[in-house]
Amino acid sequence: MASLTIASISGGTGSYLAARRYVDQHGTDGLGLLFTDTLCEDQDAYRFLIAGAADIMGVALPAGFIPEIGDFPAWEDRPAYKAFVMALAGRARRAIPGLFWIADGRDVWDIYEAKRFLGNSRLDPCSAVLKRALAKRWLDENCAPWTRVIVGIDHEEIERFVGGPKNGGIRAAWAQRGHEALAPLCDTPHLSWPQRLAELEDRGLWLPRLNRLGFAHNNCGGFCCKAGIGHWRDMARIFPERYAYAERREREIREILGNVAMLTDRRGGQKKPMTLEALRHRDLSPDEASEKGGCGCFFGEDAGRATLAEHDGREG
Repeated sequence: MASLTIASISGGTGSYLAARRYVDQHGTDGLGLLFTDTLCEDQDAYRFLIAGAADIMGVALPAGFIPEIGDFPAWEDRPAYKAFVMALAGRARRAIPGLFWIADGRDVWDIYEAKRFLGNSRLDPCSAVLKRALAKRWLDENCAPWTRVIVGIDHEEIERFVGGPKNGGIRAAWAQRGHEALAPLCDTPHLSWPQRLAELEDRGLWLPRLNRLGFAHNNCGGFCCKAGIGHWRDMARIFPERYAYAERREREIREILGNVAMLTDRRGGQKKPMTLEALRHRDLSPDEASEKGGCGCFFGEDAGRATLAEHDGREG
């Protein structure tokens, strides 16, 4: 097995900048870039991923290599979109040595159906299968024990990395999996948001579309079972076709599993499931509109770590 340092990249600015800082300090010798694809990322996330990976590994891509957003099939046409992305992944792997772009072949809704479990703010079988278990299996099969894994956490979230009294943190979660986590952006000098944007511009990159539109993360095409009511209302406004697709798939799963939903209605002091269809017709309070949340699920430093074994890719 190879002795490598693996940068976990996601199409987000944090994972890019963490890998970029590592390369600036140590070079690319022995470095690999691992992307675990849910096959439902935003078009611009894939574009940013390829451009960022090429920059990190020092590869000059030919003109026109990265498709424009309009070149992709419609996101909600899942078979065509998946086929396009998997072909793009093959091209990118051949063009960028050290890029390991892997996928299970299913997206988040496929996992919910296979597991007979609809993801929610507490449990995320989608990420457990398509991110955590897939990454662990790849590392176990291709890398030596205690491979260093670079993560995109920065100093503003350092408690997520080092952990606290009730939580071992990302570093401990990776140690449990037999590897060492590094967080270069937690080291000085710390980058402010303007500095992050300036570094992207200096490297010929850009702020990905979902971030420009106000989403808290650039993952899963804006979809997230851990996201809050305000996030999903933004989805309905900005990407109505994606919202309609999620609403339909949730309804289909409810026909099998009963009264379940990703979201929770907390009005009146009682918790009950709230469907995406119900949310679409609802007037939000200011508190609900500000409820964003979501993501952070890849690292599994909290409840996700407990579900890694539960949702390890076996159907059940």
